[in-house]
Amino acid sequence: MRPDDLPRQKKRGNGDGSIFWWEGRQRWVVDVTLLDGKRHRTYCRTETEAKRVLRNALAQMDRGELPARNDLTLARFLTQMYLPVDERRHPKEGALLTGKPSHISRTEEIIRLHIAPTPLGRMRLGRIGPLDVRRWRDTKLAETSAKTRELHSPTHVRLMQVTLSRALSEAARMELITRNPAALVPLPQKADFEGDAWDPDEAVRFLDAAAGHRLELLFVVALTTGMREGELLGLRWSDVHADRQVITVLSNVVWVHGRAIHGDPKTQRSRRTLPLIPMAREALQRQRRRQAAERIAAGPEWSDLDLVFPNTVGKPINASTFRTRVYHKLVDAAQVKRIRFQDIRGTTATLLRYLGEDDDIIKQLLGHALVETSRKHYIHLEENPRLRAALNRLGQLLTSVGREDGTSSAG
Repeated sequence: MRPDDLPRQKKRGNGDGSIFWWEGRQRWVVDVTLLDGKRHRTYCRTETEAKRVLRNALAQMDRGELPARNDLTLARFLTQMYLPVDERRHPKEGALLTGKPSHISRTEEIIRLHIAPTPLGRMRLGRIGPLDVRRWRDTKLAETSAKTRELHSPTHVRLMQVTLSRALSEAARMELITRNPAALVPLPQKADFEGDAWDPDEAVRFLDAAAGHRLELLFVVALTTGMREGELLGLRWSDVHADRQVITVLSNVVWVHGRAIHGDPKTQRSRRTLPLIPMAREALQRQRRRQAAERIAAGPEWSDLDLVFPNTVGKPINASTFRTRVYHKLVDAAQVKRIRFQDIRGTTATLLRYLGEDDDIIKQLLGHALVETSRKHYIHLEENPRLRAALNRLGQLLTSVGREDGTSSAG
């Protein structure tokens, strides 16, 4: 039989595909003829992965869709599809990333500094495998932070990998990739960290150093309620209920790229009601009088945002400036142990433990307590008499320590 008499191989039609091994690239190739006749190739490390890619591509074409783009790099996916945000760090229409502005800002920083400019960021999305993610992770663990001049902590690298994994999960959900390779790589272990705290004498010495400062009363409320920094800076007078002698924690303020963002507390459990002991009530009454005088002095420049602890013209206090120009200077003036502002919450918890209170009371105060499934809000927390009694004892402690040597506390 002559060659012309042999049956000719049927030409592959549109919507068909095949896989084969390419020795030169050491990769399995998925070769698909699209519905419009164009060729589409994807390169895989294993035959199993190639078969899965082919099945998905054929299934997509059965639905009238195009297979995943082969030219899309991780960096382009992250910046063009996952992370488009406006100047207020709100997702633009079509963006895959969602969340609060503070979360979006942290995600944006990690992508901009630690993922997009790396070799991993320059890889095509469909070619990234678990080994590539592991190499990127290990490189970050051995890398020095430009901010601290120390190695990135395992906790920070863990956050980077979690950010990458969430983004790749979205890519898989959109069928841009067949699986999330970052999910197959173990996360670095969190670094052990224990917050520090002041002892009773240090807490009183700090309040003494803050006496006379325009924000002294913020620190009194912080120590007697265990509120977070953002909760204090976002506290409104409408959330202070003098008749019930409570504060309802319903909002906070976070700063994102130099802009104050008002939002909900950190978690649903953080929405809580706190008893106001006499020391805190007096502090808030003094703050209202002080603010009235500042409002008159500011005149038409005053911004009436109903904030309890605003700046001198009624606007939110910049948290970074507050810590460096106010809090740290007062810590040094008091000659007490330098702790982070958020560790004042830890000081409140430590002082309550010093007074013999149990974990349940402390967790309720800080907004970490678990509640019954049927209870949606911590609106009746003040009904627990043990919590109010514990805070009263805390107030007595803060006003009594130091009196034996002739000193007195602020507030």
